[in-house]
Amino acid sequence: MNQKIKLQIMKTKLLSLRWLIMLMLSVSALGAIAQPYPNQGAQTVCISGVAEPYGVINTVGSTYAWKVDGATTSLNWVLTSTTSNLATVLWMTAGTYTVQVLETNATGCANPLPVEVVVTVNPLPTAIIAGTTTVCRNGTAPNITFTGANGTAPYTFTYTINAGSNLTVTTSSGNSVTVAAPTTTSGTFTYTLVSVADASATACSQTQAGSAVVTVNPLPTAIIAGTTAVCKNGTAPDVTFTGANGTAPYTFTYTINGGLNQTITTTSGNSVTVAAPTTASGTFTYALVSVADASATACSQTQTGSAVVTVNPLPTATIAGTTAVCKNDIAPNLTFTGANGTAPYTFTYKINGGSDLIVTTTSGNSVTVAAPTSVTGTFTYVLVSVTDASTTTCSQTQTGSAVITVNTLPITSPIYHN
Repeated sequence: MNQKIKLQIMKTKLLSLRWLIMLMLSVSALGAIAQPYPNQGAQTVCISGVAEPYGVINTVGSTYAWKVDGATTSLNWVLTSTTSNLATVLWMTAGTYTVQVLETNATGCANPLPVEVVVTVNPLPTAIIAGTTTVCRNGTAPNITFTGANGTAPYTFTYTINAGSNLTVTTSSGNSVTVAAPTTTSGTFTYTLVSVADASATACSQTQAGSAVVTVNPLPTAIIAGTTAVCKNGTAPDVTFTGANGTAPYTFTYTINGGLNQTITTTSGNSVTVAAPTTASGTFTYALVSVADASATACSQTQTGSAVVTVNPLPTATIAGTTAVCKNDIAPNLTFTGANGTAPYTFTYKINGGSDLIVTTTSGNSVTVAAPTSVTGTFTYVLVSVTDASTTTCSQTQTGSAVITVNTLPITSPIYHN
């Protein structure tokens, strides 16, 4: 092999060895380097709050002067260097900068031009979260909106719900993306923004603060009570509506016998009553339709349940049997007949304004009383009231009378002969 070529190969090996030695001497001081060392060509970094290291291969006896854009200080960055082959720059403002180093060797000779590297400093993305709201359980899911800025879209947002595991969502177009907040469970759900990352070549990211609170109000429930039976014109019974699981006051919607919707609202506490009229007899079904609460979202839901008020009719009665008989004749019957109620009927009556007497049917709606004929005179049987055998034992005063006239027998003189 040509001697000149051999010398050139040896020189190249020695230069490579020198480079490796300088690298090993420098790497411990350089620490964690963002770009491979030595690095040539343009670089891109993020504003990270951590100084970025830069360096050149050290030459024994040389000193190095570091600058950024020809200066040693700036409001946009902090250059930290001595005269060594290493320097750091803390980037504080996004932009494009030129890092420069001028080497002066041991003999005092300096390069006419500095070695330069162009550094593009990408800003850190920022993000906001919005969507605080209150909804009803099972209502339309509200949107939580994440919006990125100051970086390169698409943005990826990391967030938690009620401090749970990290979740991520990424914009598909523009700078914003929404997450539908479920409403199947009531409670308070805090969506907390953790960090945002952009899609720049350096994938810059930073932690973020902010939250949106979705309050899912429970749906109110209600019950209805008051099933009873009363007599017509009796004291009106109460039908009671009671709400729960929501915010008072509660508004209840109900119908009576399938009629139009009616509403009533609590004034204090969770319950309210409706007085059921008793002026008409019949069966009245109060059916609960729905309940709504007084929360900001006015949550409501349909309900089932009913209370039945039975208004029993008042019984009526008649008395019959007015007649005239002779003393000691067969006793005529006074007939009491009940109607409009539930047999057996009990009749109260007086004879000639005397004490109350009673008689009750044993079968059917009528009963008879035999009027004595042992005493002559006029006997007025006056109907006072009637009571039926319904569960409510309805009764009412009555009018009517029957008159029994017991005539005297003739007194015939003895037979005489003229």
